[in-house]
Amino acid sequence: MLHRDPDTRPVLLRAYDTQLRNESETPSAMAVTLLGPLRLLTFAGGRGFITYRDFGDLNEAALRRVIPQALEHFQRDPTIGRVEWKT
Repeated sequence: MLHRDPDTRPVLLRAYDTQLRNESETPSAMAVTLLGPLRLLTFAGGRGFITYRDFGDLNEAALRRVIPQALEHFQRDPTIGRVEWKT
């Protein structure tokens, strides 16, 4: 059954983020690095993955600093050939 109540959507999104945007989303990661609210994951086959639940209290200036740091994390690893940013 599809809920069309507009008040339901934020509740369901919050439940999704709480239950899945954590360790359960990426159980097969070879390595996990936390960078503020970001989870930087390394997978076999040269894959990098960036995910997050929310940006917490980071403002725009802080995000502009942390995003390049996340990308640099993977650039330092010569085995990484591709990075996906989960939005």
